[in-house]
Amino acid sequence: MIPGHVVYTHSMRTIIVSDTHLTSVFRHRKCSFLRSIIEPADQVILNGDFWDSYVTSFDRFVMSPWQELFPLLKARNAVYLYGNHDPKDASDERVRMFSVTQTNTFVLTLPNFHFSSGNGEVSELVIQHGHRIVPHSDAWLPGWALNPLSAAAGSFSELLPFRLFGPRYFQVFAHHNERMKAWAAANLTPNQILVTGHNHLAELDLAHRYICTGFVRYGLASYLKIEDGALELVTDRY
Repeated sequence: MIPGHVVYTHSMRTIIVSDTHLTSVFRHRKCSFLRSIIEPADQVILNGDFWDSYVTSFDRFVMSPWQELFPLLKARNAVYLYGNHDPKDASDERVRMFSVTQTNTFVLTLPNFHFSSGNGEVSELVIQHGHRIVPHSDAWLPGWALNPLSAAAGSFSELLPFRLFGPRYFQVFAHHNERMKAWAAANLTPNQILVTGHNHLAELDLAHRYICTGFVRYGLASYLKIEDGALELVTDRY
């Protein structure tokens, strides 16, 4: 077990979604998509970068029309994990408007899913955003480089190659996923599976006990659905 973890046992429908990068600018299609996956869920886990402090302030975000999603999330006992774009010190007590639990690491126990470790132990998902395991360049950039103008330029630098090469562009992050798998192998017990966001490259690799939930951005979406103990990495467009 990881010190300071939170354990939640659930066998109905849980979704884990990360890297939505919401700002004060409202996107109707994106909101409709998020609503469509939140409403059927019993539990929602927001695995970091729910909103983007590089682009907007927390005050502007929580006062924006994205508030439409907040009561839906609260009603589903949303767990909010802090990411590198939405660190704890960038927000305030209003995180409770859309979540009931706020933490850095969350352990989800799956009573109906026994991972193929051969020991019969109940499986656990160790969920965290991933930036503490594999930091990206923003971890050592000076503060002035993270202002909204610079952040917008950074987003465009990801959007442009995506427009040119499509989803296959995100294979450039494959080496980050491999580093996450190495961390899982070295730090987790055989019945635990690491679930991260951060790398934007969706992947379900149970052989290496690793899942990256990807992102919801640019009209593409991926998230992890857990229903009656079954794990499914869902990919979609909106």
